[in-house]
Parts: sequence; C-alpha cells; structure tokens
Amino acid sequence: MIYKTIKHTGNVKTKIFDSTERVQIKSINLANIHTSEIGIDLFYSDSNNNEYYIIKNLELPNGVSLFLSGDEIEFDKKYWSLYIKLNAGSSPVDIIIRK
Repeated sequence: MIYKTIKHTGNVKTKIFDSTERVQIKSINLANIHTSEIGIDLFYSDSNNNEYYIIKNLELPNGVSLFLSGDEIEFDKKYWSLYIKLNAGSSPVDIIIRK
C-alpha cells in the first residue's frame, strides 16, 4: 500500500520521513525523472543532526529507479528521521514510500 508520494527537486537536505510518523516502512522507490544522471544521498538523522548514510553520492541514470526494502530502510522511528539530498538544484526525483 502506498503511504506517501513525493516529487523532490533540489540539492538541500529534505526530510522525507519524520520521526513522529508511526508507520512501518516496507519499501522506498526512487525514480530519476530528470533528463540526465543525478546524484543521490539518502540518510538517517537524529535530533542532534548526526547523519548516517544509506546511500552516499549514488549516480542514478535518467529513467532508472532504485528500490529499497527490508533491512536497508528499517530503523527506529522514535529517534531517527529519513532525509534525501540530490547533487543539483534542478534534478527531480519521484519518491514512493510503501507501508
């Protein structure tokens, strides 16, 4: 079941799943809808802004999707939030989070 969809553009740290959301994430799909390759960072952050990367500087070709599920995205939502950052301000990506 789809829990949340996000159209994200930009090279700023953006929260895609907040620690206050009490939903168990089953999967995340990141789709590059830009006309060229984009760089993606996907990471957890705690209340002290400590960042722990799931993906760092992943180059995703245009028209390609990355699917993450299971242990790759499982985390204690009481303490952590999930963020994304792209390498360019004009790089769009579609994000689908399933519960």
